[in-house]
Amino acid sequence: MAAWNEPQQRRAAAPTGTARVEGHVHCAAHPEGCPAWVTVISARGKRLAKSQVTAGSYAVEALPPGTHTLVLSASRHTPRAELVTVDGPSGTVRHDVELRS
Repeated sequence: MAAWNEPQQRRAAAPTGTARVEGHVHCAAHPEGCPAWVTVISARGKRLAKSQVTAGSYAVEALPPGTHTLVLSASRHTPRAELVTVDGPSGTVRHDVELRS
């Protein structure tokens, strides 16, 4: 609850014209899914989103159309960067990743 005369924070809705990227992260050492983080970087180098991989799955919301870089980082693995293209708004793009030691 906000104190007297303080503005209340509002949760912003996902911008229109955005999409979701989701997928699985696998490796030979963790068949149930790698514990990792996914960071999405725009073509201009701006961080757009970050998501934790849970039980091998991740999802990143509200990405604008365009080509973005997914950076996956996990302990015991070399960081991996992959391109993902979001073609249109309001859809879901599937992008699975295989990590190597």
